[in-house]
Amino acid sequence: MRRRGGMTLVELLVYTSLVGLPLACIYAVFAASMRYFRVAQAATELQADAQKTVVHLVSDLADSRISTVKVGTNPTGVIVLSPRDQFGSYVYYDFDGDLYWQKWVCYYLETSNSTLVRKELYLPNTVNPPGTPATSLPSNSTLTTSYFQSLSGAHTRTVATDCTAFTITATTSVSISATFERTVFSNAAGTSDNRVTVLEQVKPRN
Repeated sequence: MRRRGGMTLVELLVYTSLVGLPLACIYAVFAASMRYFRVAQAATELQADAQKTVVHLVSDLADSRISTVKVGTNPTGVIVLSPRDQFGSYVYYDFDGDLYWQKWVCYYLETSNSTLVRKELYLPNTVNPPGTPATSLPSNSTLTTSYFQSLSGAHTRTVATDCTAFTITATTSVSISATFERTVFSNAAGTSDNRVTVLEQVKPRN
């Protein structure tokens, strides 16, 4: 009896296995490549965000004077005087280039949500250097990072998220250490975290 054309069930199973195996391998390679791409992209974005955050902080510190820099520990942060007005421009006292102090600027780490917060408190009377203005409110003894943290009327801006550590030391210059961490993906294999630590040293110039 002549056999009819077509495939038997066994042949179909063998064919399906032969085709499916390389497809499964290709998919596994593609999935791994996509995970690697996401990790690399997130690392690049985190590095860029960290550098951008520190640039803002360095700019405020450089505008200040070392004798006016106040380092806080609860929460961790730093307070500096700034000669910039609400538009970000310098306010000059005279033709010699002396500057008016315009406001206090505070950066502090909000540990509850890993955010780095920036707050401004304008002086009741602008004061030209040198020295810390005696007219500033509150008094210097109570002007702390915890005071700024509780301050609701100040201009507030979140300058960074995913900030897990923030350290400031001030002597003749100011040293900054900021660590940022971000989870890239979460799956059955677990989570992948990126971590970036930025170190900067600034010498206030005013």
